[in-house]
Formats: sequence, C-alpha cells, structure tokens
Amino acid sequence: MKAAFLKHTGPNPIVDVIEVEDPVSSDGKVIIKVEAAGLCHHDVAIMKGALRRGVKENIILGHEISGTVVDVGLEVKGFSIGDRVVSSLTNFCGECKFCIRGMTYRCPRSHGFGHGINGGFQEFISLDARNLIKIDPLTDLVSASIYGCPIGVSLKALTDVGRINSDNVVVVFGAGGGLGSHAMQIANSLGAEVLSFTTSSEKLEMLQDLNAGEVYLIDEYIDPSELVMALTEDIGANIVFNPVGEALFSSGIKCLSRLGQMLLLGEVTSKHARLSVPELMFRDASIIGCTGSEPTHVQQVDSLVNDSEICPVIYKEIHMADLLEGFTIIEQNQQIGRVIVRP
Repeated sequence: MKAAFLKHTGPNPIVDVIEVEDPVSSDGKVIIKVEAAGLCHHDVAIMKGALRRGVKENIILGHEISGTVVDVGLEVKGFSIGDRVVSSLTNFCGECKFCIRGMTYRCPRSHGFGHGINGGFQEFISLDARNLIKIDPLTDLVSASIYGCPIGVSLKALTDVGRINSDNVVVVFGAGGGLGSHAMQIANSLGAEVLSFTTSSEKLEMLQDLNAGEVYLIDEYIDPSELVMALTEDIGANIVFNPVGEALFSSGIKCLSRLGQMLLLGEVTSKHARLSVPELMFRDASIIGCTGSEPTHVQQVDSLVNDSEICPVIYKEIHMADLLEGFTIIEQNQQIGRVIVRP
C-alpha cells in the first residue's frame, strides 16, 4: 500500500508517498480501507515545524479519518467487514479515569493520530476497535471524515462546554474555517441567534448561503464587538466561539454579555494575547479552552447531517500525493471549510 510520510518540516515541507507493507490483522484490531482524511490546521502546523512537541519523526499525518472495515481481528465485537466507520482523534485507552468519565480526549496514555502515532494519509490503517465509531451505512464517507474534527469538536465546545440554548446569542469568529463554518450551523440548528464574522469577501456569499444566521465582513478597521453590541442593544453575546486565537481575543471579550463565555479552540500556534482584566471581571465572564471530541459527538453529528440540520463544508478533495497543494491552500487561507485528502 501507499502512505504519505512527512520527511522535512518548515516553510517548504517535504512529503514522500512511498510503498509500505499492508497492515496485518491482530487481536483487538480492525483494519480500515481509508476513504478520506481531513487536512487540519493542526497538520499544517506540524508541516511548518510550528508544532513539534510530541510529534513522531517521519509521521504519517491525518487525524480525521473515515473508511470501510476490511478485516476484523479476534476478540473484536461490534464490527463487521463492510461497516462504515470514523476514527476517534486519539488512540485513547478506554480504562483510565478520564476515559471512564467520558473524557477520552484527555486520556494520559493516548497519542494523537497524525501526531504521536501515524494517521490517515495512507491507503489502509489498523486501529483498536475502541477507537472506531460505526456510522450510518448510507453516510457519505468523504463528509464523514470531518465528523470528529472539526464538526464534533465544534459540537462539544458549544453543547458540553458552552451549554448553548435557544435563548443565546452566539458570536462565531473565523466563520470561513473548518471550525467556524460548522459552529455557526450547529448553533443555528439549536435555535440560537448566530452572528458570524469573516475577513474574506470571497467567502462571504458562500457562508451566507449556509443559511445559518447573519454573516458580517470585517477588516482591520472594524471591531466586531461594536457590531455585536449594536445588534444586541448593548447586551452582548452569551457565547463567543473563537478559533482564531489572539487576533480577535480582545474584541471577543468586549463582545460578551454578563456571565458570557469565550470558547477558545483550534488555534494551536497562537501568540500571546492581551487581556483586559476589568472587561472580563465586570462582566463576570469566563474564558474557556476547548479541545477534542468524543465518540458520542461523532454519532450526534452523523444524525444531524443525515437529518439535514447541518451540512459538512468541503472546499476541495486532493490526492495524498498532492498534500503540498493542500498545505498552500490552508497557509494562504483560501479554503472555506475543509480540504479533504484521498488516498
């Protein structure tokens, strides 16, 4: 089989697609024919060399994996050849206190696919059965590759952390990205009033076509908080969904209502942000970091998509031999939603 190995990091990364041995069936393992894997900002940060801690040398990137079961090892229950599946984002153990509490993304024994262990930019992959989620047999596998991240990550942040409800006003920054384009849809499907922001005039019309609340174009001269306060009659937003880090950190705080929350996620290479203590303190507001998703979130996303509540946003499909094309697309912020890698 073929696999794409990251051989050199930096502004001009080197990826080699080479022949390797097929995975061999073993106890507790399931072999997957990879159909698709999302190309995330996390992958690009590793390719650039901006994210190095815990990264395996000569790594096969890709933590957003979908495919079809082609072999099932002994002692594996619940999976059969032909099942359509999505992987978890890490190889969690299923036994530690975090896994037992339903926080598998915090498992101390785990490694991220495409980070500490090889990921999905290959034709076949062998995974522990516990790290797979079975999905509807009619689900499109290309779309399903992004069920765990970014869609599941956005769902977890808004529902489990933000405790979103239909009375909320939700601000979404970075609406054109993988997290933002799905967060705005999720918030809208849950009945919230959604105010989304993008800096790209090219993406504005496509985002408006998602029919997921209002979308506004901003530039360096427009502070989103001024628009938010005007639109909410100076009440502010209950939730600010911020996947762009320090770029809109200060504005995000000024968008918040009393007891509001700013959810930080996605931006793994963000620089230091300036915090106005009074702005936060006098709102009794919170800033909360959010990572990961659970198998239950993938199942919820599968239902939301199949019920047409949300639509996976895919910008382009590329072959893993063209991984550097995807790298350039994301580096230049050309995409709306996700770039998908096909083996």
